[in-house]
Amino acid sequence: MNLSKLKEQHTMKQFLFLIFAFPSFLIAQKEILNLEQTEIEKQRFKLSWECRLNGAAGVQYGLTRDLEIGIQSTRKKGVLKHEVQLNNLEAATFYYVRPFMANGVDTLWGTLGYYSTQSNSTGEIRVLFNQGIDPLYSNGSVPYISTGGGNIENEIIRMINQATTTIDICVYNNTRSGIVTALNNASNNGVQVRYIANSGSLTSNAALSNPSPSFPVLYANAADLMHNKFMIVDAASVNSSWVWTGSCNWTYTDMYTNYNNSIAIQDQALAQAYVLEFEEMWGSSTANFDLITSKAGAQKTNNTPHTFNIGGRTVESYFSPSDNTTDEIETSFYSANNDIEFCILSYTRNELGTAMRNEHSAGTLEHGIMENINDLGSEYAWLTGQGVNLLADNHTTTLHHKYAIVDAGAIHSDPLVVTGSHNWTTAAEERNDENTLIIHDADIANLYLQEFTARWCEVKNNINCTLPFTVYSEVHRVEESEEAVTVYPNPTNGLLTLDFQDLLGAALTIKVYNSTGELLQSRVLKEQNGTYSFDLGVDISGIYFLSIQTETKIWRKSVAVIR
Repeated sequence: MNLSKLKEQHTMKQFLFLIFAFPSFLIAQKEILNLEQTEIEKQRFKLSWECRLNGAAGVQYGLTRDLEIGIQSTRKKGVLKHEVQLNNLEAATFYYVRPFMANGVDTLWGTLGYYSTQSNSTGEIRVLFNQGIDPLYSNGSVPYISTGGGNIENEIIRMINQATTTIDICVYNNTRSGIVTALNNASNNGVQVRYIANSGSLTSNAALSNPSPSFPVLYANAADLMHNKFMIVDAASVNSSWVWTGSCNWTYTDMYTNYNNSIAIQDQALAQAYVLEFEEMWGSSTANFDLITSKAGAQKTNNTPHTFNIGGRTVESYFSPSDNTTDEIETSFYSANNDIEFCILSYTRNELGTAMRNEHSAGTLEHGIMENINDLGSEYAWLTGQGVNLLADNHTTTLHHKYAIVDAGAIHSDPLVVTGSHNWTTAAEERNDENTLIIHDADIANLYLQEFTARWCEVKNNINCTLPFTVYSEVHRVEESEEAVTVYPNPTNGLLTLDFQDLLGAALTIKVYNSTGELLQSRVLKEQNGTYSFDLGVDISGIYFLSIQTETKIWRKSVAVIR
């Protein structure tokens, strides 16, 4: 008998032994996969999964890991896809849930998960930028703040001043004494203030010393970076709970000079999830931190819910390095059906580079700007060599963003934004303390698109920087025209001439915006043999944006005014 035949018989004997000695062996070859929370409401949600075991689906659940509430099952048997709905739940409450499959002989258990119901909060989301936007790409949405470091700083102080019970802060670096003064005042007025900062020589945190603040400060993750930039205000309140996060450190450079984004979300459930993360690092649920139980970096566990219904939007939340955040960012890239735009400080993760290259090869329209193109392991040279439309930042200050926009030009797809403190690097994925939000919403995607197009045109010196897809206007969709339109002179003293090809007798509406997105004027122009004369009517030098529109077409131009 040949050797291969002997091996086959030996393998079969092992297999039969396992079946008779361990009857549950066969069921162990089945798995509960692709577990997903859907239809999240205030008193219910669904869990769905895939499993090839033909049996009844159910879950055991509770407010603790003991799953003390009980079992919810369904008699409906599916061959592959299964789902169970949990009812009679409490709003803004977290539940431990473990799915199972039962076939009358044995029970197959899935992974224990942690899930949130919807809150009764307003779900308001405020998007803030510090260096201006391109309003020509607006679908009617306007950022809460579109420019000005002073505006960002004042908004942080305003939120601190409005707090009534608690303020929890995880911010990498803080040199703004005005913010610390506001925190001292809040603490002295009875608000519990807890603060975590980065431990290490890379940050001064000058505002937190000399004098020392009146609230406790924990310096965390000495081995790597406590790189978060988040604040939680009044987490237990339904309508006053806020989460503030983004890419912006609380320093003069990051607020007033570098390019950054921030986002504030009014939602009790999300705020409580951030408190869980905060207290894992704080080591305590009390006013004072505990160095013995405090966890940072790779010590942390995946212990928060990840999917939320915030004002009717699906919002995903992930903390690093415990939550496999890179996998979630990669999934977001692969969800693109039309376009991806991104601004990133550092980009070194190979799987995210491969995902971007694969989307490019599949026909996705990608546009990206990257700051640290020479980081060790940088994806820049490889991606540009693969044809990905990625530019090196040429601003004199730092592009500090860490955001991606998916399908802003495809409203009927799943438009989303990835943002937070997490660079696309191994340090962020495996060692640093970071937070990331993935917000599924067309209007939020449009707000970030307005910021991106401003940066894209700056890097391209306002030459051939129109993105090759449409956005929705305030009333209806119009075609982004590729017909030639010439606007001159550019730069200008304010007087412009517009020449169009093959556009005779059409009424034109022209709108002028400044770099903050403010509409300065709107008027209908009369046709003059295909040539139009126009006065911008501005007295201050700077970059201005023109939206030129007929009933069916739109042109977007930027001009420099020198006075």
